[in-house]
Amino acid sequence: MLHKEPKQCELRNALADWLVTDSQPFNSANGEGFLHMINKLDPAFKSPCYVMIKKDIGYRYQVAFQAIKEMITHICDTVAITTDLWTSHAKSDYIRITCHWLTENMELYDILIYSKVNVAITNNSSNMIKAIHEWNGVNHIPCSAHILQLCVIKGLEKIKLHTKQFKELI
Repeated sequence: MLHKEPKQCELRNALADWLVTDSQPFNSANGEGFLHMINKLDPAFKSPCYVMIKKDIGYRYQVAFQAIKEMITHICDTVAITTDLWTSHAKSDYIRITCHWLTENMELYDILIYSKVNVAITNNSSNMIKAIHEWNGVNHIPCSAHILQLCVIKGLEKIKLHTKQFKELI
């Protein structure tokens, strides 16, 4: 029985990775199709309960979070972030923050750590501007591509009447 324990642990880790990577709900690990497939691969494997899966994912998150903090502390001086904010009718509000930096060897990373952020580039929506202004020590820069897009749209609206007249002349 002792030789099976490390394999069970390895399979539980793989299960946690699958759930997180593919954004699967916890109960997927108890689905009939999943259990049938796992039984074909390893008849001795028993799917862990919800509590155990949650613990495994929580533990692996803490390990990964510590590793990311260590990496950022040692290879990152400052970062730039991009963000987007939206609301889901079925759930709650979401904010996505992507943090970017280059190492001395020009390797691109994108992870967020608050103490390294000093500038945030966002669209000009009032909720984004307010959120960044409330984030102490972080400067807000309006996104020039977004501003340009708004200018082009306004310009096209202004000449809409004239383009219709030009088309009639042709």
